[in-house]
Amino acid sequence: MGKKEKIPAPGAKTDKYTNFYSKSKWKGFLSKPVLELAGRSIEQRGALIIGNALAKNRMVTSVDFSHNHMGDGGAIEIAQILKVNEFIQNINLSHNDITDVGGIALASSFIPCANPTGQPAQWNRSIYYMNLSCNQMSDDTMLAFSNSAACHRELSKVDFSWNNVGPQGTKCLLRSMQRNPHCSFVLSANVIGDEGVEYLCDAWRRYGGKGNSSLQLFRNDISKNGADAIGRLIEGNDFIVDINLSCNTLGFKGMQLLGQRFIAAKNIVRYLNVSNNMLGDEGAEEMAQLIASSPESLTKLNISANDITDKGGAALAHALGKNNNLIIVNFSENTFGPKTIDALSEPIRNAKVLKMLDVRKCLPTTELKQQIMSISNENPGIRVDTGVSDEDIFGEMMGKITEHMQKILEDEEKGRNKKKKKKD
Repeated sequence: MGKKEKIPAPGAKTDKYTNFYSKSKWKGFLSKPVLELAGRSIEQRGALIIGNALAKNRMVTSVDFSHNHMGDGGAIEIAQILKVNEFIQNINLSHNDITDVGGIALASSFIPCANPTGQPAQWNRSIYYMNLSCNQMSDDTMLAFSNSAACHRELSKVDFSWNNVGPQGTKCLLRSMQRNPHCSFVLSANVIGDEGVEYLCDAWRRYGGKGNSSLQLFRNDISKNGADAIGRLIEGNDFIVDINLSCNTLGFKGMQLLGQRFIAAKNIVRYLNVSNNMLGDEGAEEMAQLIASSPESLTKLNISANDITDKGGAALAHALGKNNNLIIVNFSENTFGPKTIDALSEPIRNAKVLKMLDVRKCLPTTELKQQIMSISNENPGIRVDTGVSDEDIFGEMMGKITEHMQKILEDEEKGRNKKKKKKD
C-alpha cells in the first residue's frame, strides 16, 4: 500500500492553489471570523487544503469561496469539512460550476447518518445560510436540500438563484416547510414555470408565515396560471411583504388575475415588481384598477419595461391620482405621450404621500420632458426622474438652436450665390 499523502497547510510556496497568501498571512486570516477567498482559482485541490485547515478551526464563522472553479470535486471536499466543523455559520459557494453531484454532496453534510467505523455520526448543525447561486444545480439538488432543511432546523436560508431548478424541485418544498418553516429558498432565475409556482404557493399556503416573507421569482417562465396561483396565495395573506415577478410573461391575462386577487381581500404586500412582463396597454389598464383601489400596505410599485404606450400610461396616471399610499412608483422604459403627461399633472402637483416617480426612457421628446419637469417644480415634495438634468435639456436646446442658425447661414449663402450668378 502506498504512503498516504500528507495534506500541506495553506500557503506552501509549491502549491499554486493557495500560495496567493504566505503561511503567516494564512495563519492570521484563519484567526478572524470572516475568511474572504472569492476569485482565487482555488479549484478542487485548494478546496481540500483550505478545508483541511478549517476542519478543527474555531475562529472562522463566515467563508466566501465564490468564483473559484471548484466544480463538483471541490464541493465534495467542502461537504466533508462541513460535517466536522461546528463553527462556520454561513458559506458562499456561488459561481463554482457545481452540478447536482456536488450539490447532493453538500446537502448530505446536514443529514444524520451512521458512521461506518462505528464512531458517533457527524453532520453539520451550525450553518444557517448557504449561497449556491449561479451554479448548474437542478431538481435533484433541490430535493436533497429540502431533506436537509427538514433535518437541520437551524438552516434558515439557501440561495438557489441562477440555477436550473424546475417544477419538481419546488414540489419537494412541501415536506421541508412542514418540518422547518423558518427556512427560505431563493429561487430567482430558475425554470420553475407555472407548475412550480403552484407547488410553491401550495407549500407556502399550508406552512408559510415564519421565515418566508419575500416571494422572489424573477425570471422563472411564469405566465397567467402562475400569476393566478400567486394571487390566491396573497389573498388575505398576513406574512408576504415583497413580491418580485420581473422578467416573466404574465401578459394582460396574468395581470388581470393577479390584480383581481390583490384587490379582493386585504393583504400586507408593500412592494410589487411586475417589470418586463409584456403587459401592454391592456395590462396597464388592469394595473390601473389595482392602483386606484389604493391597497393600504402597497407603498412601492415597479411596472417598467412593459410596452405601455400613451393610452396605458394615461390610465396609470389617472389611477395614480386616486391612490393614497404609494410612495415610490417606477414607470420607466415605456413610451408615453401628451395624454400621459396631462394626466400626471394632477397627481404630481397634489402629491403628499408619493415621493418618487420614475419616468426615465418614457418621454421621446424634449418638450415632454420639459413639461413634466415644469409640473414637478411646482411641488418640491416629489422627485420626478426623467433621466436627464436641466443642463442636458439646455444642451439639447442649444444644439437645436445651433443647427437652426447654421441652416439660416447656409440659406443666406445660397441666396448670395444666386444673386452673384444673376449679375454675372
